[in-house]
Amino acid sequence: HSADGYDVIEFITKNDSPMYNLQINTALNAGNSRYGTQLPISAVLNAGIVGRYRIHAHELGHAWLGFDDLYDTGTSEKYLGGWDLMDGAGGISELSSWLRWLPGWIEDTQVRCITEPGETRHFVSPLNFSSVQPKMVVVKLSNVSALVVELRVPTKFDFNKESVVVYVVDTRYLSGNGPI
Repeated sequence: HSADGYDVIEFITKNDSPMYNLQINTALNAGNSRYGTQLPISAVLNAGIVGRYRIHAHELGHAWLGFDDLYDTGTSEKYLGGWDLMDGAGGISELSSWLRWLPGWIEDTQVRCITEPGETRHFVSPLNFSSVQPKMVVVKLSNVSALVVELRVPTKFDFNKESVVVYVVDTRYLSGNGPI
């Protein structure tokens, strides 16, 4: 079979597999990917996790979108305190505004950028509501870091309570080392 037209291929084993959550990303010959990226296709093997949709979503976040682990892979410390799906495969939350903005799920017009010191006021609509209103405020801290502010409300996929979430994105840190 050809992998042309696909960006990710996921292989899933049954739940009683002796291997649990073994995730392997392998580059396949891409040909033309669905989105025309010309990038290799990711193959993901998720062993023993049938029905665990959060783990599937987390691993596909790596394979399809290139998202980083937002937890310490040695200690399992959640750098975002559970506020992002990439903060741990068993998380209780959806994706943060930053990770939604990277693939274009939040439009640039929905981001309020602050680059100069001073006082400003901004309205942000809940991150998980469908609207064209602003979804996030980004405050430039340096050429490699920014402070991000977003509003979260509970949904069937986001079990956290209503909160304003504030975090720092720092591109000097790699996956598993606290990039957010």
